[in-house]
Amino acid sequence: MGSPRGVAAVIALLLAAALLSPAGAATGADPAVTIDYDGEAVTVANAETQIVSGSAELAPGTSISVRIRSTGDTQPRFLQSKTVTVDRNGTWAAAFDFSEQSPGDTFEVTVRTDAGELTADGEVVACETDCEDDEPEPVETVRIDTTDGNVVVNDTASQVVSGSALAPTGTEVSLRLRSTDSEIRFFKAATAVVTDDGSWASAFNFSTIPPGSAFSVEATIDGGYVAETEGEVVDCESDCRDDPPTDTPTPIPDATPEPTATPAATSVEFSRNVVHVRQGTTARMELAFDDTDTTDLVIGGQSAGYTLEATVRDADGDGEATVRFDTAAAGDGGSPLGVSDGDELTLESETDLGSDLDPGDYDLRLLPEDRGEASDIGSLYVAEPGTATPQGDTPTAAPTLTGSPTNGGDVPVEIAVSGALVLGGGGLALLLRRG
Repeated sequence: MGSPRGVAAVIALLLAAALLSPAGAATGADPAVTIDYDGEAVTVANAETQIVSGSAELAPGTSISVRIRSTGDTQPRFLQSKTVTVDRNGTWAAAFDFSEQSPGDTFEVTVRTDAGELTADGEVVACETDCEDDEPEPVETVRIDTTDGNVVVNDTASQVVSGSALAPTGTEVSLRLRSTDSEIRFFKAATAVVTDDGSWASAFNFSTIPPGSAFSVEATIDGGYVAETEGEVVDCESDCRDDPPTDTPTPIPDATPEPTATPAATSVEFSRNVVHVRQGTTARMELAFDDTDTTDLVIGGQSAGYTLEATVRDADGDGEATVRFDTAAAGDGGSPLGVSDGDELTLESETDLGSDLDPGDYDLRLLPEDRGEASDIGSLYVAEPGTATPQGDTPTAAPTLTGSPTNGGDVPVEIAVSGALVLGGGGLALLLRRG
């Protein structure tokens, strides 16, 4: 073992290193992404349209997730999430609304990519003048090639309209050409495919369209950013046929479903994305179904030390289901879940805690049956017993909800609703379902 003087020197160096480290430095495992801020934290005003931005050493067009979640004693609790696109300059930006927050409120910024995530602390500051930022410009994921600002085609067959896209090889680009002259009316549609170098092209027949006709051109990827420009038909003076595109990559299957096989848009959403509950009581999560009757519910995650996965089914077909989560029964080997009458729920897996569920924030996710991208996210905030509700009210008596999945008896229930904390048994359930 070293001498006392040597040990003291090591301790002094460690303390100095800790003091010199910036308190608000971004942390995480994704060096390809940065978050913009000066000082120790990301600062935003308590106003609408507050920009959180950064840079990314990722291919332009790459999608990244940006999440803002309240921390500390911030009230009301909040969770906001945006999916943004890396632009051609390698930057990204997302706008969030902080108008309902107060100066001094704190939050955490999390930026996620396929490679990992990066986090940074944030703080709300007072708005002293006009504090609203400009909305970020949409990322130009599609471009149309032009000549002097217009698409120029000849009045003959095989006229190529081309451009470039920030998208993977095989991505489909939808093209729409529509006449803008009142005398000559036409509409042409085609699908191009992005090649290895990011370009795309498609050939059209203009042999029946007279010179001088004007038209508009629209190009889009999967209903996202729409590139628009004007076009003109000119007189062909010689051999004006273009060579149609060749060696076109095979379209990405998910981007080009057959029209007859395209399913109706389905989604499941939380009626409220932030749910408050005291430790030892039961939280209620209201789900709204649209053109589907089944979803996977995930509570928590690895970083929270607790994960629960369940399948919820809107068995009665009324488009909604209420899931009850008994925090007192979480992780004890039984099922802490219940569901509204007429609906079905299956507990798939749960972390064995061996003790009570700790107070804190737990992620909520609704996933489709194929376990793809979440249809909605939220946050379950478990407060310590005796903590006041977001409205500042403390119940004087514990309400009950019959039909608990844990033991068939009554369990305490509480839920934050707009404007007040409403307490009660069966009357509560009826009020919320109609609200």
